Amino acid sequence: MIKFPLEIIETIKNSSSVAIFTHVKPDGDCLGSAMALKLTLEKLGKKCDVFCPTQISEDFKIIKNIASFNCPKLKSYDLAISVDIPDRGRMGYDISRFDSISKSIKIDHHLGGSENFATYNFSLPTASTANLIYYLILQLKVEIDDDIASCLYTGIATDTGCFKHKNTTKEEHYIVSKLMEFNFDYNDINYHMFVHKTMDQVNLIKILYENIKLHFGDKVLISNISLKDYERTNLSTDNDKELIQNLNGIGNSLIYVLIRQNTPNKFIVGFRSCSEKYDVASFAQKYFGGGGHPMAAGCTIYGSYKLVISKILSALKDEYGWIC
Repeated sequence: MIKFPLEIIETIKNSSSVAIFTHVKPDGDCLGSAMALKLTLEKLGKKCDVFCPTQISEDFKIIKNIASFNCPKLKSYDLAISVDIPDRGRMGYDISRFDSISKSIKIDHHLGGSENFATYNFSLPTASTANLIYYLILQLKVEIDDDIASCLYTGIATDTGCFKHKNTTKEEHYIVSKLMEFNFDYNDINYHMFVHKTMDQVNLIKILYENIKLHFGDKVLISNISLKDYERTNLSTDNDKELIQNLNGIGNSLIYVLIRQNTPNKFIVGFRSCSEKYDVASFAQKYFGGGGHPMAAGCTIYGSYKLVISKILSALKDEYGWIC
């Protein structure tokens, strides 16, 4: 059983108003963990607001009370809690609000690029932040209900790829077996999170496949999505449905890269690998200040597309000694 330090438990118990923060372009683990925590703290009599620095995709409307994000009811807080955020940069413009609160707690499960930016920092490598929130709830002695269970399930299912990723262990199955004792529709969550796509998203996937290029003797597969591609499909980086997942497992590539243009000179880069032997979290952190998980990581690179692709190929060559 994961145990939080006593000072974190006491700080939460002694708070009365809490602001909960998520990262830019939040995924199901980030949003599900934040909402599960909000519902838990409200059961303890705390007043809570939840903040997200970027638009929340329609894909996550399945999460309970998702409309309460960025609708603050309070003007000040005595405690700030960040969930699923490894470093300050991932908090976007919300970092100034976070810093203005006298006491803060960081709860996160990443390794690569992690930094201590709160009063109390709790980072533990596990499959999802929702894992940590589950044990925090038990330690706070709050009874889990249907809505909290639904949020926690969403978080765990998201970061394990619906229990297909290598980070899935008996721990995740144990927690989910406990959550499934509650009354929520996990089939509906699985459908909306992992199966359903809009036609716009399908059209973007077509472009993704058309743009595939292989490098280093097929060891690296790279695709890109430009601003024009997003305009053509009426989408953005906020609602492109975990696009990079569509590259995993193609051919015999060892590393998969997706380069998405966010502004004319800003590119969001995702890395996936076929094995922990190719630790893309360490790679992203070492060369680009990014981070994530050994087999799933990302970073932001500035410049022209030509410069960005050149930097990525050069870094891969330096790291692995591959020759184009």
